[in-house]
Formats: sequence, C-alpha cells, structure tokens
Amino acid sequence: MNRVVIDALVAGHNVLLYPAGQLTNGGLERVGNKQGAWQVCHQLPEGTRVVGMRIRGLWGSMWSRAKTGRSPNFAWTYLKGIFYVLANLLFFVPRRDVTITFEDITDDAVRYAAEGRQPFNRFLESFYNAPGEEQPLFLKHFFYVRGRGY
Repeated sequence: MNRVVIDALVAGHNVLLYPAGQLTNGGLERVGNKQGAWQVCHQLPEGTRVVGMRIRGLWGSMWSRAKTGRSPNFAWTYLKGIFYVLANLLFFVPRRDVTITFEDITDDAVRYAAEGRQPFNRFLESFYNAPGEEQPLFLKHFFYVRGRGY
C-alpha cells in the first residue's frame, strides 16, 4: 500500500492519510504504534509537502463513540440521520460548530520521521491534540425539544 502512495506522490498527486486509521475512543487522538504515515514520510519524495489537518467539534456526534464507547452501526445511524433531517423540516436541524485547521508540517514531519516511528507518532499526536482534550458535545436531535443534549 505504501508503495502506491509513494508512486502517487512522485507522480505529483495529492494523497490523504489518516494516521490513526480509526474513530477515536476519547477526546484525544491516539496514533499509537501505527506505521503507515511514518513509512510514507520516511520515504517522502523531494519537494513533497505534508499538510496536517486537525478536526475539532465532532466528538459527541451520533457518528462518534462518545455515547456508547463503541463504533455506531453505519446503516442504523444513517437511517436515524435521515429521520432527524426530515423531523426537523430540513432547515431546522441542530448544527454543531466544526473547525478544520490545515497547517504545513513538512519540516517537522521529515525530521521526526528520520528519528523513527515512535518519535514521529508522538509528533503527530502532539499536533492533533495541541488544542487540548476535546469534550463531547451532545446536541439535541430535534429543534423543538428543550435542553441541550440527548
């Protein structure tokens, strides 16, 4: 798989990697002992930029593990989502603030990749978790129900 990614980068294509490879189990991102992103950054073609992307505001959504500790069933959650959109008359669906931050981390990624997988993964975790632990936000599913969460 990594060879395909490296070949795509050499050809000038953009590649999106999710180093942790799973839904988070808490308000902090854990890369752990994963090696895919490290292997790619360790073999990064000359002139390739690494852009880190941090997403905040999704912890506590019905798609997260915040409520039950387990991954939600995709089909059931999708059907509930359609129901919520219809029940809220499309325009009144409660919304959450989601922030997506992009940052050029090329120099640090290359430096930490040269030091090894563990230093590289710790660097990624420090990047993702820089704003601190995210608290779950449980929004109500219907605009006409009082209160904040479900």
